[in-house]
Amino acid sequence: MTSSNILGDILKHLRKNTNYSQKDIAEKLGIAQTTYASYENNKREPNIATLINLADIYDVSLDFIAGREFNIYMAKRHKAIEEVNKMRENASNEEITKMLELLYVLLDVNGYTNIWNKDNSN
Repeated sequence: MTSSNILGDILKHLRKNTNYSQKDIAEKLGIAQTTYASYENNKREPNIATLINLADIYDVSLDFIAGREFNIYMAKRHKAIEEVNKMRENASNEEITKMLELLYVLLDVNGYTNIWNKDNSN
């Protein structure tokens, strides 16, 4: 991921992980869907007011939107995936099922909207 396309990648990642459509976000911002799509495709850059609104919509910081925290987030995510895969290799199907059940409870999967770990905000 290069710095020239990171904003679009981050916006797309945030939108997909919160189950919004481009139209949903565009409506929240009061802009055309094509304008929002151009942000995700790195054809246009949102102004600061729009960036603030996007941070509010996705419940992330402006630093995250700007990519300053995104690499930290992705590194944590990658490490977590590696650890889960190691645990899975040695676990029985019953243990895996139990781990998944506990994760669903912890994340409140059906109602959970904020996907970001804000450990760094302490």
